[in-house]
Order: sequence, then structure tokens, then C-alpha cells
Amino acid sequence: MMKHNIQGPVIPIPVPFKNDTSIDLKALENYIDFLSQFNLGGLMTTAGTTTFNLLSKQEIFTINETVCRVANGRVPTIVGNSSYGDINSSIEFTLHAKEIGADYCIIYYPDRYYGDDSIYDFFKTISKSVSQPLLIHEMPMRNGLGKGSVQYSMKLLEKLFKIDMIRGIKEESLDTFYSNEIVKVFSSKVEIIGAGGGMSRFLSRDYNLGSKAFLGGIGNFNPQLEIEFYSLITNNKFDDAKHLVATKEAPLFDKVIPFGWHPSLKAMLSIKGFMNNINRKPMITLSEFNMVVLKKFIESLKI
Repeated sequence: MMKHNIQGPVIPIPVPFKNDTSIDLKALENYIDFLSQFNLGGLMTTAGTTTFNLLSKQEIFTINETVCRVANGRVPTIVGNSSYGDINSSIEFTLHAKEIGADYCIIYYPDRYYGDDSIYDFFKTISKSVSQPLLIHEMPMRNGLGKGSVQYSMKLLEKLFKIDMIRGIKEESLDTFYSNEIVKVFSSKVEIIGAGGGMSRFLSRDYNLGSKAFLGGIGNFNPQLEIEFYSLITNNKFDDAKHLVATKEAPLFDKVIPFGWHPSLKAMLSIKGFMNNINRKPMITLSEFNMVVLKKFIESLKI
């Protein structure tokens, strides 16, 4: 049995932008400082919420460095590579993660699926090049050998987890049955951060299957709520945890998902005063009307 170093809510970091869509570093520093005051499982930059596909390589370096510098050891830090570029670029990101003092580097495989061997070689080569604990950003890959998408197979994951320095995954298979299998089989061996479903997923599935961490949602602007939830779970107060999910997270998700989670998250952070409601195109920005609707709804939930 492994010792889990990542426990509780892990907060993914959106990027604040100024009116001209340049990165608002001051807002980012203030936001990271705010989150670092809480006993969180970690702060994470990633291809999704941090919209690495809309950022230059240097901008990603800057964001990763800022997160680690401001957190300053108060909260575990997990920083990612870009969602584009070759293997040398990914190695450069992992080396930089080590240099800036990140606790983990989460690696996104930036290609289509051309067989398990190419994926294994990708992670094996990176592992040989660095001495940084690595996580796999696991999610369906576009199939380069045919139609549709391809999951990381259980056989491939088992092989990957034998590679030195690979310590776990952000699990985002988007398939409930398959996700359950991954958590059940590997949670005692590696770190697993469940993505997609927040507290609800963790309560109903992942915790009982052995996982210790989940990707935050409400925690982006109300970290204490998710910390309270995790405390309820770990102290076997499941009814209280269910009530919290039913009265806070579930209605919020029902309200914002039709707007799109990432633009809604930016809007909610703007409502809370952490950053502007500005996104780089083609990411959409919530309208002023929807902002008013969202603000009233958040106030009604008392979150």
C-alpha cells in the first residue's frame, strides 16, 4: 500500500486576463495567495482549466512558476505541460517543473492514438530525462488509426505505472464504468485525482474505491466548503456530506453546465472579485445577462 501525498480537493487554476487579453499576473498572484491559505490537496495547472491551448509556451512557464513561487510550499503544487508540441517540449516542461519547485508535473500526451507502444515510449523517455514525480493526464485520445477516440487501456496503465517517477493520474476517462475500474485497481498503488463530477463523484464512487483526492469545482472560489466536505467524508459523516452536495454543488452544476463549465467558472471568479470575466477567443465569455443570473443564483445558495 502506498502513502498518498495528494489528499482532498485539488484546485485547477484558471488564467486571469486583462482587457487586452494579456495575462494579469497580479490577479494570478493574489488568487494563488488566497488559495494557499487553505489546507488543500493541491493547486494544479492543466491543459483544460488553465487553457494551455490558448497560451504560448513562455506564458505557460510563467504561470507554472507563479503558482509555485506564490504557494511557497504552503500547498502541494502540480504543474502541467502544454497540450501541443513534441516530446522535447514536454521534457522541457518537466525540467522546468523541477527547477521551480513543483511537487509534481502532470503530463498531457499531445498526439493522436497510434498504438500503446508510442504512448509508453513517450512517458518512458520523459521519465528517463527527469527526476520529477510525474502524473499522467489520462483522458480519451483521438484515434489516429480509425474512427472515434481511444481510452488508456488497463494494460497500458499497468505498464505505465511501473515506470520510475510516474506516481499517478488525473483520471478523466469520461466513462463511469471504466473510471470505477481504474480507481478500484490502481488507487492503492498510485495517486488518483478524480476529474469530472467534483464532490459528488468522490462521495458516490471514488472514495469507497480507495481514492484520496478529487478535482475541485466550488473550491475554486469557496475552498473551505470542499475542505469541510472532505472532513465529513473522512470522519464517516456521509449523510452530512450528501446534504452538502445536494444543497450546494448539485444545484450549482445543474445551473452552470448549460452555460459551459469553464466560462462559468471564470464568471464566478469574476463575481467573487478574483479576476476579470475575460477569456481569450475562441473560448466564450459569459454575457452580462448570464452573469447577473449566475450572481443571483450563487447568492441564493449562500456560497
